[in-house]
Amino acid sequence: VEWIVGGLGVGLFGYNRKNFMFDSEQRVRREFQGQNMRIKRFELYREDVRDLVDLTVSKMDNYLVVGTLLLGFSVRFFCEGRPFRPEDWPSWLIWHWAVTNIGAFLYLALSMWLAMTASIAAHSFGVRMLTQFVRLPVATREELDAATAKAEDYEQAHLRDMVRLPLLRQQLRRLNAAMASDTASQSDQASADGEGEPDAGGDAGEAGTLGGPESTVDLEHIVLYRQAQENWQAYDAYARVCMAMGTNQLLCALSCYCCGLLVVEVRAPVTALCCVAVLQVSALLIVMLDVYDCGGRGTFKIAAALLFAHGLLCWVSTLGWSLRVPALRTGVSVLVPLVFLLHAAWVAFMMQLAGPERLDRVAL
Repeated sequence: VEWIVGGLGVGLFGYNRKNFMFDSEQRVRREFQGQNMRIKRFELYREDVRDLVDLTVSKMDNYLVVGTLLLGFSVRFFCEGRPFRPEDWPSWLIWHWAVTNIGAFLYLALSMWLAMTASIAAHSFGVRMLTQFVRLPVATREELDAATAKAEDYEQAHLRDMVRLPLLRQQLRRLNAAMASDTASQSDQASADGEGEPDAGGDAGEAGTLGGPESTVDLEHIVLYRQAQENWQAYDAYARVCMAMGTNQLLCALSCYCCGLLVVEVRAPVTALCCVAVLQVSALLIVMLDVYDCGGRGTFKIAAALLFAHGLLCWVSTLGWSLRVPALRTGVSVLVPLVFLLHAAWVAFMMQLAGPERLDRVAL
């Protein structure tokens, strides 16, 4: 009997020791797998920050490319595109052409400066987030030591755990559950089933969402990026506005150039009128697409009236001056101030449309 008891004790001791080592190995693997998953998650977070920053940087790079092309066109307009026979042009038309072209140059240069500032700010704050806030959760030495398991830990277990009989605890639990279910009444069982259904549904819902895409709205790195975005969001918005206004002024300079070239030099006033109409329509579309969404009909009517009235008066004044009739030139002297007044009103109207509105802590 002593040999049987001793052999049984040795067998139970070895069996429970193997179970302990197996459980320890699984726990270590689970801990390391959890650390790898945390690192993968933060790698996704860092990739999110890079993607968001690259969105602004790439957009500003496109603004810089387009702005550089338009700025070069404005400079060449002053050099190679100047009037062939400036002595034949009216002085007020040359002055208007120069003012609108230099206005386009200033707006486009400002757009490039704003785009460059927004790009640098976005890249700088993105690097700051990656280096200071969204760091990889690398495990420390203490965490690694806590995750490891040693064989000598088994020696510190209780004696009842070392000689535990296999399957005994599971069978006792099943027996207790069966006895409890037999002694319970039918009404209690029904109520228990009714209360258990929502829990089962909740578990199924949680299991269904396991591994699915998580909501990124309230994630810490997204919230931090929104706060950092306030430092360059205004530069981003007004880089586009300044580019639109610079392009608009460039189209106005082209309208003046068409009036001088086609009306004064080529003597083709109808062609000049068609070109001016096309340019004014293009200017209106650019403003409504980039500066204002044309939410109200009144705003659209005012913009169209200012643009087309300015282009028409500029064409009429140039045509009246080119006919060299004293009476017509007297009328032109009355219309010319209206041309400049309409242009000033159009610029003021555009500035009002592009005026900032307070959104949270950013004026856009």
